[in-house]
Amino acid sequence: MDTSNRIVTNDWVDEQLSALPPDPQWQPDPAAALGALRSGQTRRASHRHRWTRGLAAIVVLGICLPAMSMTRTFAARCVNACVDLTARVTNALRTPRTSGAIATDDHVLAPDFSLSDANGSIVSLSSLRGRVVLVNFWATWCAPCRVEMPWFAELQRQRGNEGLAVVGIAVDEDGWTSVRPYATAHHIDYRLAVDTAAIAQAYDVDALPATFLIDRDGRVAFAHRGLVPRETYEQEISALLKER
Repeated sequence: MDTSNRIVTNDWVDEQLSALPPDPQWQPDPAAALGALRSGQTRRASHRHRWTRGLAAIVVLGICLPAMSMTRTFAARCVNACVDLTARVTNALRTPRTSGAIATDDHVLAPDFSLSDANGSIVSLSSLRGRVVLVNFWATWCAPCRVEMPWFAELQRQRGNEGLAVVGIAVDEDGWTSVRPYATAHHIDYRLAVDTAAIAQAYDVDALPATFLIDRDGRVAFAHRGLVPRETYEQEISALLKER
């Protein structure tokens, strides 16, 4: 945006704010704002991430308090926008900028799970033995997750007949309430399930996205924390599909 546009925009904002009548009855509700922020976090948060939540709280309070002289409606919009932005910032701080590949030299047996998918059918890792399985832990509020999911959907369509099975395990606190409409809106057609907290713990998931590639024998061959290039997944999947 050039300087002239910024000046016009700033003048408009100042004019709108000055026209708002004071509402002495309204008071900011930091507890509610922080509650909304925490609802976007996974159930399992280690002590290493507490400082990020503290930072988020400071940002929320910093924006809520100046809103005291605004109308209730306008201030509520400010708080909601603040919470959404802070959740994105917090997630960016929690998620590595580059792949955090998990050492899998021993090809340990992947923890089994049994969860209901979007259709109410049971999806279990043991039932997929003999296939190459991509298990992705994600959330609707996780920006890097949203980047990867179309890749996984396309990989499933392209290589499903060769033995690839993609399973997405969501960690949203409200479960299918958020996951189902998101999957429908974004045409995610591979199998999805909602975590019970125990599954993410078994896989030692402490950041999103977290993705595990499991070979035909049910052992973890590759694992990544954070967003990785699509080519990395394509190469790893191709290598595993060739194994018999």
